[in-house]
Amino acid sequence: MASKSKRALMNPKREFKKTFFYWAVAIFIVKLITIFNIQGNAWLGADGENYISAYEALLRDGLFSSERLLHYWPAGYPIFLLMISFLGKAWLFATLTILQSLIYSAAVFYFTYQLSKTKLRNYSFLVMLFLLLNPTLSLASICVGYESLAASGLLITLGLLIQDLTSNSSKVFKRNIILAAITIGFISFFQPRLLLSGLVGIAIWVLVR
Repeated sequence: MASKSKRALMNPKREFKKTFFYWAVAIFIVKLITIFNIQGNAWLGADGENYISAYEALLRDGLFSSERLLHYWPAGYPIFLLMISFLGKAWLFATLTILQSLIYSAAVFYFTYQLSKTKLRNYSFLVMLFLLLNPTLSLASICVGYESLAASGLLITLGLLIQDLTSNSSKVFKRNIILAAITIGFISFFQPRLLLSGLVGIAIWVLVR
């Protein structure tokens, strides 16, 4: 027992990593149980019905559908639903919510672990609990809506930024800036206005670096 405590004190980052991983997995499992115990395997978000209607139009008419919703609504999320439906239309919403929940748990783990390497490490566990247990943020991954994926993308981008600033390596900088650009591009596919804030954030990152 003494040697275990000594190892923990000598390598606190490893202990943070294990703790964060266990919590992320535990919350993901709770979500899995929830997903398979709710009707339709998903909750409708604020615009859930509109996304489903747009998805059904794409399914019926293809990518060049003339559905009115697709004229003024970002088509990214309905297209994402269409892509997931190729894995099995009967399990569309189960696949969607499991994937969103997995991505969110992974994003929270990655962000908070990177945060634990900074001077804010004493608060990183509380941040992790807030992100994993906050109903608005965490339960969005069980809803039909892009919000959970957008939040996950922002957390991943922040994690990449922190990892770069704490590593002080040009190789890590190049890799992380590319990954951040890809991540922002992915979430901007669902909500185009995120592109502007993402580009501004990357520009500030490059200047600070």
